[in-house]
Amino acid sequence: MIFVIRTARTPFYKSKPGKWLTATCLGVAALGLLLPYSPLAAGLGLVPLAPVYLATLMVIVLSYLALVGTLKHLFLKRFSV
Repeated sequence: MIFVIRTARTPFYKSKPGKWLTATCLGVAALGLLLPYSPLAAGLGLVPLAPVYLATLMVIVLSYLALVGTLKHLFLKRFSV
């Protein structure tokens, strides 16, 4: 989400984010995906999600990003000076 809303450029991938922003976001995402499969999972009360849930989550997130990108484009088109 942060990559979509951080710049006025549309589409968002035309503006390169900073290396620390990219590393932090990818690290947190990797940690969130891998933690339920790690030895720490039982102690934290985590269980891995079924693949169908992960696929559904991916579809929802990608749809949400597309919607936000489209709305950002429309907003900037209407209210840009």
